[in-house]
Amino acid sequence: MKTKKSVTTFCVLCVLACAVVMTSGCTDDTNSNSDIENYATYSDSENGFTVKYPATWEKMETTSRVTFKNNETNAFANIAVLSMSSLGATSLEEVVDSYGAPGGKYTTFNGYEAYEAIASDPSDIDTRDILFVEGDRLFILGYISYLENKNDVETMNTILESIEVQ
Repeated sequence: MKTKKSVTTFCVLCVLACAVVMTSGCTDDTNSNSDIENYATYSDSENGFTVKYPATWEKMETTSRVTFKNNETNAFANIAVLSMSSLGATSLEEVVDSYGAPGGKYTTFNGYEAYEAIASDPSDIDTRDILFVEGDRLFILGYISYLENKNDVETMNTILESIEVQ
């Protein structure tokens, strides 16, 4: 009987210890994927796309690019749109062959044939670049984040994956 009580106590302590370990890294992340409905919407009618981003992030625009930056961590996500004809290319493969993107692979992104390159410098940064073509437009999506800011990576993936092309 004493052994059964000891085993039960041990099991309860293990469950409690696991719960503490699993929740110790949890924070109130205001930029989590579940909060995308609270994100602001950026629309670019000239380049034909919309994207969602955390309203607390800074938005910087040029004619062919928009950047969303978390000023607290210096992480940023970019979306650039270029004309395929101005590049002298007619396919994604030609762009990749001409300009190179080491370490990448052909894949599918949001229903588009795409080329994706993900890189991590174990001591510093995490990057992701995605290229896809819609009509005569080459979309180049990417982000850079410091590895210690794991929430930024999740948020930036949410930003990029929220793109809707018109």
